[in-house]
Amino acid sequence: MNYEQYRWLIRYCQPVKKGLTLPEMSYIVRKVTSLNKSISKMNQTRMNWVGALLLVVLVGGSIAAEAPQRIISLAPNITEILFALEIEDRVVGVTDYCIYPPKAAQKASIGDLFNPNIEQIFALQPDLVIGLPASTPLLNTLELQGIPVLTVHNETIADILASIERIGDKTATSTRATALIDSIRHHIEPHSPTPSTPISAMIIIGRDPGQLTGIYVAGGKTFLSELLVRAGGQNAFADIKGYYNEASLEAIIQRNPRVIIELRPAAEQPQEAELRANWQPLAPQLQAVPQHLVFIFGDYLLIPGPRLPQIYHALLQALAPVSNE
Repeated sequence: MNYEQYRWLIRYCQPVKKGLTLPEMSYIVRKVTSLNKSISKMNQTRMNWVGALLLVVLVGGSIAAEAPQRIISLAPNITEILFALEIEDRVVGVTDYCIYPPKAAQKASIGDLFNPNIEQIFALQPDLVIGLPASTPLLNTLELQGIPVLTVHNETIADILASIERIGDKTATSTRATALIDSIRHHIEPHSPTPSTPISAMIIIGRDPGQLTGIYVAGGKTFLSELLVRAGGQNAFADIKGYYNEASLEAIIQRNPRVIIELRPAAEQPQEAELRANWQPLAPQLQAVPQHLVFIFGDYLLIPGPRLPQIYHALLQALAPVSNE
């Protein structure tokens, strides 16, 4: 058996989902048939094992692979998912920005998304590295070195729930993943009763310190915008290009949102009064300012993971003064 055939065989020893199409089944038949021919010198026991593999695949079953025991997370939301699935003991490495739960910060650091320490990653001997699409170059490099990798998405609510499901499948914690997904879905049900008119709001994910410049807002395709709508709001910048983009002060004044929601690092929370004061010069032009509807929340709202319910309730809190009018 050559190396390429061995890689193919191991690949299909991983769990296979039910519902293969006819072309997929045909392809697997051809591959296993070819593999059988190439290993004709193997003893009968091994030949029977290959036949059993084909049968398992065709009926939609799986051959259980050993669950990964040394996992590296390349993003905070992934780390939070792994901890929520109660497999933190299997996490051997995280990024510098993985600080929640607090025990995550005690794990070995592999740097950050843009400056990963590849030597440290190899030193930790991972049997699974999980990252976001932004980590694709690194993940490709690791995969070429024989390290199993998994890429998950995190832009929308559907992405987040799918990430939990995929990580659960990959780590043999599907039951916990399903329970976590069900819990999240239950706690982010659309608010009832909803306002007769959606409340216009903007979500600022960052701006220049002490200035109303370099203002970046969440667009309509983000999980933040989806949660805002569920809470009875309407994203004033739902139409911007991409997921997050810069908004000029002129555009903000023109759209004049009823509520302003600003996300800042937790370390800056004592400066909330100062952050709100930055908006005071615009009181005559922005209705949210004189009505005290500028809300400051920690940047945990930017982590698209198991804390979706907390994020949702923070948005409900911001909209409540207007909803209750």
